[in-house]
Amino acid sequence: MLQAPAGHLFRTIIFGIAMTTLAVVVIGLVIGVIPPPKSALADSSRIVSVYADGHKKVITTESTTVRASLGAAGIEVHEGDLVEPNLDTDIPAGFFNVNVYRSRPVVVVDGAKKMLVQTALQSPKLIAEAAGLKTYPEDTFTLNTIADPTNVGTVGQQVVIDRATPVLIEADGKQTVVRTQQATVGALLAERDVALGPQDTVDTPREAVITPNLVIKVNRVKIVIAREETKIERATETVKDPQLEAGKTEVREEGKDGVKVAMYRVNYNNGVEAGRQLLSQQVTEQPVTKVIVVGTKQDDAWYKLRLCESGNNYGNKRNPFYRGAYQFSYGTWSAMGGSGDPADASPSEQDMRAKKLFERSGASQWPICGRFLSNS
Repeated sequence: MLQAPAGHLFRTIIFGIAMTTLAVVVIGLVIGVIPPPKSALADSSRIVSVYADGHKKVITTESTTVRASLGAAGIEVHEGDLVEPNLDTDIPAGFFNVNVYRSRPVVVVDGAKKMLVQTALQSPKLIAEAAGLKTYPEDTFTLNTIADPTNVGTVGQQVVIDRATPVLIEADGKQTVVRTQQATVGALLAERDVALGPQDTVDTPREAVITPNLVIKVNRVKIVIAREETKIERATETVKDPQLEAGKTEVREEGKDGVKVAMYRVNYNNGVEAGRQLLSQQVTEQPVTKVIVVGTKQDDAWYKLRLCESGNNYGNKRNPFYRGAYQFSYGTWSAMGGSGDPADASPSEQDMRAKKLFERSGASQWPICGRFLSNS
């Protein structure tokens, strides 16, 4: 029995594999399973894959728009159908995809309400809005094939809307209406990132079930230790001084107000003080008494003059023409540099202007009582 050389056998096997591969490629190109490389296409040729009516159809065409390529593929577009991209879109050379969505009846179920809409839209949310319904971002939508058309009166599909529940949240001085698919108050607060401090409270239990238009109040509770200073009014003491001329006063010690410090535990509810507790209080600065000295010296000539003229009353207004301790007339008072009613001037000013008058005109300005100055 003759045997082929080993090298000859190897070349025979390689040749067989190559021929088999070539045959597969040729058959694939003929039946369209393997697309030809772009370099093999004419510059004006386009390979368009059309997805319509549940099927895919691949055509080679020189049509330059979606509308023309659908005509070349023998696919009709009816009123209400949706084509993506739109019919007037230009098709570049090479490979291109076109989707045709057929208009069909869809039942939209919104709670107890059912509506029929004819549409080619694919998004259940857009279908619901095409039915004239207002939707919210928190609503959810399910698109189903109708299993029993007799229950809804038509064949096709249905969109079921699961409405989010509206809830009012009062927190941080604001009222906010939110919508949620959460089942409990605690889950809603977590969803909305409503952080609660260690003392904060919620007037609705966190395990409570969400119901439409539920009002949830978040009470921000803050406890602080407050330091408050209050003034202790200084006392005033009046001291008689026999060495000071009667009717005169002097401030011997101005004194000073004291300070008391109190520490409180203060509770705030939503930024408003709700109560406080005194923890401690202490006088940190003792008040210093103000001391006023009142003169009582009665044996000088000026005192006797005042006593004679007005009873030593600096505020004497019994005579409409002569006023004060020295019974100045308005004209004389003005001539000595005074203004207004002499009886309203301070004792020191009245004393000063009386002595000024005495230096200018002598004791004759007080015809009767001036004798006390003449004898001094």
